[in-house]
Amino acid sequence: MKYRVVAPIVLVALLGFAAHERAGANIRAERDYDTYLAQARAYAADDIIVDAAAQYGKALKIAPSLALRMEIVYFYETAGRATVADKWCEDTIDEYPGEAEPYEYLMKTRYDAGDVATCFELYAAMTRRGAVSELCDGIMAKIEYAYYTTGSYDDVATFSGGYCAVMTKGKWGYIDETGARRIESVFAVAGPFGTDGRAAVTDTAGGTYYIDAEGNKRIAPPVSPGADSLGLLEDGVYTLGGFGGWGLYDSNNTLLSGLHEGLTGISGGRAAVLSDGLWFLVDSGGVLVSGDGYDAVKCDDSGAIYSGGRFFAMSDGMYYMMDGDGRRVSDAGYEDCKPFVPGGGKLAAVKSGGKWGFVDDAGAYVIEPVYEDARGFSNGLAAVRRGGAWGYIDVYGDMVIENIFSDVRDFNGRGSVPVQLDGVWRLLKLYR
Repeated sequence: MKYRVVAPIVLVALLGFAAHERAGANIRAERDYDTYLAQARAYAADDIIVDAAAQYGKALKIAPSLALRMEIVYFYETAGRATVADKWCEDTIDEYPGEAEPYEYLMKTRYDAGDVATCFELYAAMTRRGAVSELCDGIMAKIEYAYYTTGSYDDVATFSGGYCAVMTKGKWGYIDETGARRIESVFAVAGPFGTDGRAAVTDTAGGTYYIDAEGNKRIAPPVSPGADSLGLLEDGVYTLGGFGGWGLYDSNNTLLSGLHEGLTGISGGRAAVLSDGLWFLVDSGGVLVSGDGYDAVKCDDSGAIYSGGRFFAMSDGMYYMMDGDGRRVSDAGYEDCKPFVPGGGKLAAVKSGGKWGFVDDAGAYVIEPVYEDARGFSNGLAAVRRGGAWGYIDVYGDMVIENIFSDVRDFNGRGSVPVQLDGVWRLLKLYR
């Protein structure tokens, strides 16, 4: 019975001793931490970098924390070791991915250095990991429309079907929405890509035909009148003119309807034909949609009239917004206009009182006419000319990209747009 009593007593004593030792170890560790940290700060104050770093390292080994790591980051920054500070901050993000402070430090230093691209990368990373920061939000607001330019071209078209025709050394080729060269500059003329993924081109020997997105010849019309007489290819139907009149043809080169004096490109199942001096709305088979004739219709850069369920037609010297059935959307008339940008925004540029502004698809003004010239909204931005130079505004009318360009085009869905500066066309790309 004695042994049964002694064993528990010994065990309790041992446990108590262990707890005492742990408490003592914790006290010693806290004391050592405070000592190392005090020494590190003292060395740092005297600019003794190596010894300060060593003491910080000892303290961090005892009690790692976000606060201590960021103190080390700022220590290296103050010591003029920016590269080391950045590396420490990057490692801190790995250790504390959901905390905002290391992102704030890196975004501020990158913003101050003009490294906008890294700011976007950091912001995307912190957003994915759930970190929230008003400071980072503020930096992003400042650089939302920051951009750089790339490429150099003699002339450019407008993005259409994901591609933009560009001319280099007198010949045309195509770039994609990122600015990558997709089809080499080998053509004398290059038209826009349509929804069928085909573009009309004229080669250097004078042959005119449609190519695909890899530059392969795909459809040859019955005659070769020139690429400017071939319209957009949509749903297997294209427009062709230049011999005896203009007509709608299918991909087998079969004439779908009669020949006309003129014909616009097809877009959204609508086109306009010229007959006896008036323009009429037709569908993609050449069938009249409306019997109303118009003095003129407004085409976009691809030669089409219809986008977003709307087109503009002239009557009695003024342009009116029309729907897909040929009916007036409103009674508002405009001196001039630019069609809604395909796949772009819901605001079209119109001219009234000698100035350009923007209306929605109901014909109501959203931005009053105050500009010398304008293009339609595309992906939230529109080109406007003020003071003789072009820039870009947002839907609130704020100039978010400075008006410094001599000529411009419309933004694509990847945040890129051709702009001309000092006589050279380049591709402007938003960092975002």
